[in-house]
Parts: sequence; C-alpha cells; structure tokens
Amino acid sequence: LEHYKTYSSKSSVSKESKMKTEHWLKMGELIKEQSRGQAKCIFVTLPYPVVGIENRLYMSWLDKISDTGTPVVFIRGNDENVLTFYLE
Repeated sequence: LEHYKTYSSKSSVSKESKMKTEHWLKMGELIKEQSRGQAKCIFVTLPYPVVGIENRLYMSWLDKISDTGTPVVFIRGNDENVLTFYLE
C-alpha cells in the first residue's frame, strides 16, 4: 500500500476503503503486466469516486493505475454504453 500511505492518513482507514485500495492496487499491477512493452497507449475506465473515500486515497488509486510507463487515458462515461458493435 505504498501509494496509499503517501496520500492518506491512517485515521481515515475503513475496512471498505482498504478493500477498494487493495482492488485498485491489483488492477494497476494487472494493467502494467498485460501491457508491458506492447501498448503505445492504455485506455482505462475511470474508477467511480465512492462517497466516504478520501480524495487523497482516490488520487492514489489513479496514480497506481497510471504508473505503467506508458501514457494512460482515463475515460469517464455517464452510466450508458458507449461502444458500438457492428455485426456482419
């Protein structure tokens, strides 16, 4: 939880925020592992900010996800599907 310790105070740690932080740390590692040396740019859906999660903690999630060495673009939708599928 290196980034978590940097951005958040220990007094604000809840069980939910700890679980979500661990989830996003794992997600960041998976993105880094799967795109290693192959991707020129990575597109990631922006994690939705959760009520009760400290702003600094949320920023640490984004920092960890984008710590890949490759440019990362965060995409935020409005809770609607934005992909178009073409069937032939």
